[in-house]
Amino acid sequence: MTVLSVLLFTAQAGAAQVAPIQYWCPVMSAPADSHVETFDYKGIRYFGCCTGCAEKFAADPEKYIEAIEGSQHLVGQALYDPVSRMRVKAGGAHPRLQYKGIMYTFENADDLTKFKDAPESFTKTPDKEVLKCPVLDVTNPEPALNPSYYDADGVRIYLCCHGCINPTHFHKDEYTAKAKPLAAKCAVHIVTADGLKKEAEAN
Repeated sequence: MTVLSVLLFTAQAGAAQVAPIQYWCPVMSAPADSHVETFDYKGIRYFGCCTGCAEKFAADPEKYIEAIEGSQHLVGQALYDPVSRMRVKAGGAHPRLQYKGIMYTFENADDLTKFKDAPESFTKTPDKEVLKCPVLDVTNPEPALNPSYYDADGVRIYLCCHGCINPTHFHKDEYTAKAKPLAAKCAVHIVTADGLKKEAEAN
């Protein structure tokens, strides 16, 4: 399998089939294996090359994040379209773009264009998160199981279902005030086999 070199921008859209992508472990800088360890941090999915990589990453994630930005390899996979903030399944015919070691997948070509015009504005992530949906008070322990989120007042707030998206558009201040007391420092979430199965069923 060919390892993709990191380019400032590479995009692919409309293909009926997308070739497999080789990701690299952010800890050991070696080819990763999704069957070994999968872990999420701030909306990005990473894959370990051996047992223990997730634990090392969790101990000091920002150290590895800094190294990723200068990496020559593809290291992470964004779980959400950074423009629409909707959960998207990687692969298929969705437009994709590689930026600073991360592969981003978009719902449509318009979102891709918006991202290319101002990538930094879409890749900034709050340092705190709330996993309990402020609309229905449902908590998904793995952020990737949520279909969407919104950022407000330095906090990323996850929404448990599609029906919770519109209420937070019309009553954003109310739900943000409800969620903020629950905010905690963004954590590294180890993705379990059961979690991956639920993601496949949901997406």
